[in-house]
Amino acid sequence: MNVHQASNFNVNYETIELKKIFGNQGLINKIGCVFVSKNRKSSSVREDFISISPLHGRACIKYFEDNYYSLKGTGWTFGGPSYFMSPTHEELFYGLLPEDYAKKELLISDVLNEKGFLAGRVIGYGLLGGLFSSLEVDNKPFNPSILYTQMVSPYRIADLIYFNLEKRRKLFQETYIASNPHLKIIKNSLNDLFWDFAKKLSIANNRLISMGGVNDSLMWDNITLACEIVDFENIYLPEINSKHTLNHLRLDDRQKQSYIWLFELLFKMVHVLELDITFQEIAQESFSHTENALLPKNKKFLESFIFSKN
Repeated sequence: MNVHQASNFNVNYETIELKKIFGNQGLINKIGCVFVSKNRKSSSVREDFISISPLHGRACIKYFEDNYYSLKGTGWTFGGPSYFMSPTHEELFYGLLPEDYAKKELLISDVLNEKGFLAGRVIGYGLLGGLFSSLEVDNKPFNPSILYTQMVSPYRIADLIYFNLEKRRKLFQETYIASNPHLKIIKNSLNDLFWDFAKKLSIANNRLISMGGVNDSLMWDNITLACEIVDFENIYLPEINSKHTLNHLRLDDRQKQSYIWLFELLFKMVHVLELDITFQEIAQESFSHTENALLPKNKKFLESFIFSKN
């Protein structure tokens, strides 16, 4: 299965070994592990691992046994050093993923999939060894990890900006119909597909909030063209306590904010697909699909926001 890449964007990867694997060890071993390669002419370059666009600063994709897998933490894709510490964020190594975040993503993914959310499925992660084992932050091991996530679509909504209009529309249409077999039997316009997508995502977002959670990174670069939620680092669920989330801090406000982010990402999607749909139409349609399931405080907020005469 071909994975389309942005023009003039090519990242080479070489095989690297994992010193320890957590999760589905057998499948992870079959998929393999890679890291950004600096040797473009090396015979060991793995052409079966692809970085789609500059959107993916530390990740690549592999198509394996009829599924797409994202590997996160495989090195900085923009060129220069393959990984380096941020000058301003002391806990951040560009190109790498710390084990604490990998653990959290695995836990969140398990809960979301157990509850039937349309979301990427983290199958596990592996720890990098060798020189990576010596990396530290505040005199504590950083433990760089490679996170493995199975997805229906390798493309995020934001990937579309790196393709021309014809390719954008084709990628969305083909991807969304392929992931929704019921749409194959009827003729759907691009607008019809978008509204189906928007309905599905609106309901999922409100359901997460009704469970007491929130997606603090509900952005167009964290939703696939199959309408899957991916990247769980900044998702809060009350049953999972993590030092890497805001937990209950201003939870009501963050939940309200996620509705605005939802409208924004859908409007950005409309813009790159060049559909004649307004922000107000998106907000009103989304509200109509969740109105009866909204918590009273959120319903009041959305009514004020959407139907304001300002």
